[in-house]
Amino acid sequence: MKANYIELKKERELGEIISDTFLFLRHNYKVLLKLILKITWPALFFVLVSFGYYFWSWNGDFFSSYININSMNNLDFTGFLAVIIMIIAISVYYALLHGTVLGAMKSYAENEGKIMEEAVEWEVRSKFWKLWGGNILVGILTFFGILLCIIPGIYLMVPLSLITSVIIFQNKEVMDSFSECFQLIKENWWITFATILIIGILFYIINFVLQLPLTIYVLSKVFVENPDGIVDSDGVMNWIVISLNLLFTLLQYILFSIIVISLGFIYFNLNEKKYHTGTFEEIDNLGKH
Repeated sequence: MKANYIELKKERELGEIISDTFLFLRHNYKVLLKLILKITWPALFFVLVSFGYYFWSWNGDFFSSYININSMNNLDFTGFLAVIIMIIAISVYYALLHGTVLGAMKSYAENEGKIMEEAVEWEVRSKFWKLWGGNILVGILTFFGILLCIIPGIYLMVPLSLITSVIIFQNKEVMDSFSECFQLIKENWWITFATILIIGILFYIINFVLQLPLTIYVLSKVFVENPDGIVDSDGVMNWIVISLNLLFTLLQYILFSIIVISLGFIYFNLNEKKYHTGTFEEIDNLGKH
């Protein structure tokens, strides 16, 4: 067992979930980054390409500048296709990312602190369609829940955020995982919501700090080249801005692993409260020793 081993299968308070999320990332960031780039790169490549095309040809203003609801002749279908590809690539990327990060946590727990890369790759390959289907189901239900007055969407988002964790750690099918999420979250909705909210705020702050150089560059360009206050989007969107946007998009999508790790810890916390899996395993190991 590694000296800095973190026991995953145990109950945690909100603060412990947050601190152990970053502790796990600090101890395993090298192997996680290697696995994320190795497994998710095809989807990540299409995400970046579609984003690059979006920024270059649409100047980041797809809906207001290029779609005229009174005249469909103004619709650039190549740009529309780029957006469709982007959406599909993002959904595939998130499925691969969840499988990679949660698969790494599963391997970590099973091998007492060592992440077996081959096992993680097998985990992603064998469960990709479940992970992708689970994410699509969550997206659809959350979307319609938000349409129904926002609150139902928020309520559904909390338990369903655990669906990929259930798929990975319990080897369940999508619909079985769906029902298991609500069993796990029972009587723990508010604390889970608070944990996800705080992690989301921290993730937003990290992204904000990373994007400061781009923000400063764009603002300086606007004020230096447009002293009269008239902003031309064509002048602002040059290759430097597009390159920085793509760089920060790449970092943002990789750093989303922080959210996935925290969801893994939330799952273990709720699973331990309900089933005491880690406690029974510890007792069993003591008996063997």
